[in-house]
Amino acid sequence: MIIYIVQFILVVLFLRSNARSKGTWLSPSGFLLIIYAIAAALAIPTLNIDGYVEARTSAYWLPMLMFLFCLGTFIVPFCRFNERTIEQIVLPNMTLLNAFTWFIIAVSFFAISFFSSSVNMIFALGNLGDARTALYSGEMYVEVGLFNTIASVGASMYVFALLLFFVYSIIGNNKLKCILLLISSVSEPLHILSYVGRDGVVFWLFSFIFLFLLFRPFMQEDMSKRILKFFGIGAAILMLPFLAISVSRFDSTDAGTSGAMISYMGQSFVGGPLYMGIDDKPFNEGASFPLFYEITGIKQNNEYEVGGGMLQIGEWKSWHFSTFVISLYRNLHFVGLMLLAIVCAFLQKKVLGKARPIFSFECFFIYILFFQVYSQGVFYFKQYTRGGNLFILICLMLYLIFKVSKKSSVPLVRQQ
Repeated sequence: MIIYIVQFILVVLFLRSNARSKGTWLSPSGFLLIIYAIAAALAIPTLNIDGYVEARTSAYWLPMLMFLFCLGTFIVPFCRFNERTIEQIVLPNMTLLNAFTWFIIAVSFFAISFFSSSVNMIFALGNLGDARTALYSGEMYVEVGLFNTIASVGASMYVFALLLFFVYSIIGNNKLKCILLLISSVSEPLHILSYVGRDGVVFWLFSFIFLFLLFRPFMQEDMSKRILKFFGIGAAILMLPFLAISVSRFDSTDAGTSGAMISYMGQSFVGGPLYMGIDDKPFNEGASFPLFYEITGIKQNNEYEVGGGMLQIGEWKSWHFSTFVISLYRNLHFVGLMLLAIVCAFLQKKVLGKARPIFSFECFFIYILFFQVYSQGVFYFKQYTRGGNLFILICLMLYLIFKVSKKSSVPLVRQQ
């Protein structure tokens, strides 16, 4: 157990270093590290809850350090950017911004409409645990096809709806847009609920808090309190299906609902070192980037998991969380993982740098992209589907589109 206590201490030390360099614990990047610190802390009781034995042995000191090293190669460059240096946010011209806003609202409402019927059908079944089990057995509650793909991609843009909600809240005189954007942002929780999943609720909470911390210096105090009130109401509503699924799935298990909730956040920081400790590591090449293989026609090489089935080696289980790093490691091997980390670090340095007093709107798409991958990645690489791959491409395309667009002459200015 001492291995996992040390693992938690190392994450907290990094969090403390980030807080000292930025003058606060509650910067956007600090919030990302708090998520990881909580996961590392909950890994300690998860050892008992899930009955790990092998993970406690001294053989996992080096794998634990290797796991943290791989995490650090991605997250350290992200945290080097000091968000507190932003003094002005340069917006695009309002014609383009309004057009983008109405597009996001339209695709989000389509996604909400598409997934709502499936969510209603699932909750009408009564036993959500059985519904989830049936899903693993091949039962589908969502119609597969073109509309599903469009709705899935639209739902992934919920974070843009939240981004625009904060922008228009600060601009003022946009009450209708703000209401529609806030409603639009629930498209992703509904998308995940249609697969009897809880992650969408958690991801919505992560994204809202992240963007609130980013925009808070640009808000008046009364606006800040009003937005926190909206957040509290929204979080309370979204937690109802989250708890309903949790109780239905885990209340009758040995660990119970509370134990399952702890394991939900903690198992990544157990599963990560366990994977690193496997001598003949299992790979599932190409599973995280299906769009690339479809476009290029290259044949995937799923060495250990044909069709992405379940696999257990020692105490490591492929169906347990182990962070985005392990998901990508299994796809790319160690050399490929490090090359990807270098590319990500270069992109972040090129777009964000270490300090940026004037922050252009297009930079949000790169900053948000990495936060989404890393915050959701405390569980797994969320963007492993065709829709997720498209989300990455869309962020890069939007960055380029807004970079070359005409800028507004009225920036958002930090409150003194």
